[in-house]
Amino acid sequence: MSARRAISSAYSRDLLCNLLVVIHGFWAMALLIARHSADGVAPHPVPCTSMGVQNSSASKTKKVRSTFQKKSSNPPAPRGFFHAKSRTRIGCWNVRSLGSLSDQSADLCSVIHTMKTKDMDLLALSESRWPGSGVCNIRGTTILHSGTVSSHMHGVAVLLSPRARTAWEAAGSVFQPVSERIIMIRLKCHLSYMTVLSIYAPTNPSTSTAEASTISEAFYDQLQASLTCVPPSDMLIVMGDFNARVGSDNTSWNSVMGPHGIGECNENGKRLLDFCASNQLLVSNTWFQRELLHQATWFRNGDRCRIGHMIDYVLVNKRFRTSVLDTRVYRSTAHESDHELVLSTLRFKIKAKRRQTRFMRYQTTDLPLSYRISYQSVLAESIRETGPSSTVNSLWDTFKSSIQKACECLPPAPKVSDPDWINDEVRNLSRKKQVAWMHLKNASSQDITRLKRGGAV
Repeated sequence: MSARRAISSAYSRDLLCNLLVVIHGFWAMALLIARHSADGVAPHPVPCTSMGVQNSSASKTKKVRSTFQKKSSNPPAPRGFFHAKSRTRIGCWNVRSLGSLSDQSADLCSVIHTMKTKDMDLLALSESRWPGSGVCNIRGTTILHSGTVSSHMHGVAVLLSPRARTAWEAAGSVFQPVSERIIMIRLKCHLSYMTVLSIYAPTNPSTSTAEASTISEAFYDQLQASLTCVPPSDMLIVMGDFNARVGSDNTSWNSVMGPHGIGECNENGKRLLDFCASNQLLVSNTWFQRELLHQATWFRNGDRCRIGHMIDYVLVNKRFRTSVLDTRVYRSTAHESDHELVLSTLRFKIKAKRRQTRFMRYQTTDLPLSYRISYQSVLAESIRETGPSSTVNSLWDTFKSSIQKACECLPPAPKVSDPDWINDEVRNLSRKKQVAWMHLKNASSQDITRLKRGGAV
């Protein structure tokens, strides 16, 4: 009886000890959760041992989490405007008036909001209707505008993001308000420069009279004169409301427009295509296949239920054709207008320029006497005509041009023939070697093993 009572008391003592260990572990976990909650960190389970000691995996989790937070707190630095490793978005939009040029204008604020929402660096506006010309900054956006002095009519403008403003200032802050229909700026890009012209062309003449066509002809003459001061190495972009329909038939204009136009071509459209052909420009809207709702840029009276027309374009010179990734219409905007926002995505692409210069070789040995006499006479006459030279560079240019002119009377050098030791026997052996090599490449592993042992294949 005493033995049984001793066993039961020992069992109760062990059970009580185990219960205290479990309670101690739960109590340590509760304290840890309360501490994390007080620090503002979401509670998470931490593995513990039976004695309440935290596992080493918990400390590893903390180290990994802290390392991840340090990496995410340092985002990569933004790249420059029109970079080879990042995309740049530019666009054009006929806004049909924006009210006053201040941050109190609700229409202007909605356009700036749309520009930031679409992640655009440059936006060309048509019919801004702001008088005069100048530069201002509203809500972090730089605005360059050009309009009439007396009336609130027409007007063009360019909106720049902070990154585009940096590129514009790096290019010397070139800003040329040509007229109330044309404005030109220049920006510094990754490896080149970009010249942007924001335009608003006259409407297509409803009658074919000379007076109605004079306004359009005068506009294109003024636009052509503006392009004369653009450096040929710049990326040229002309965008805005051209009030022209180029149509969908590119049979005669396949070097200017793509196969994805819409509608029929009108008189202003022919003027636009002639202008593009004369200046090596491409209508980027027609090079990308899209649905009709992503191609039409204007709806009569703003009625989207009617068939739309493509009259707003982004023109780019042919040299930078591959740098245009996409050009399309975006309909979800914060500003109401009968024109849609046209947006182009650009990325600078470097194209290798290969030059193949072939030099003419002349025969200089074993020349007949007649060739030698003509060479000497032409050389002496050429040097006599140029006269004495004052500097070393001019003396070298005179000597070089005289030699080149005298070599034109020499016969061309004969083609290089094979050396004397290459005869028919050597050619036959070389041919057999090539056949044996091709046979060895196509042989199986068993044949190769047999060849190594000296056997025949």
